[in-house]
Amino acid sequence: MSKSSIKPEGNNHNIIAFGTKIEGNITLDLDIRIEGEINGNIYGSGKVIIGKTGVINGDTSCQNIDILGKVTGNITASDTISLKETAVVNGNLTTAVISIEPNAQFIGNCQTTTIRE
Repeated sequence: MSKSSIKPEGNNHNIIAFGTKIEGNITLDLDIRIEGEINGNIYGSGKVIIGKTGVINGDTSCQNIDILGKVTGNITASDTISLKETAVVNGNLTTAVISIEPNAQFIGNCQTTTIRE
């Protein structure tokens, strides 16, 4: 069986734990939860969750993103961007659907599009 034909079973996702710091870009096909720090861009086709302790310094492109932590950079989501009450975002947002909870902090511009898949 070739490596490209192997499909993960179950609800697999990646986790960047608190205390982990990554310098560089990340490309992924599975969902990811980030509680650590990433200094670089994130390119994904699934869901990205930035936890309360998560810090992103770079641009993010994905299908859906939930932000509870801090992001400095532009975010493009083909479906939904969700800023939770603890989110701190400094950058421009491009998405089909946006949700911003009370007390979330957002500095930048937001453009809604019909790029929803």
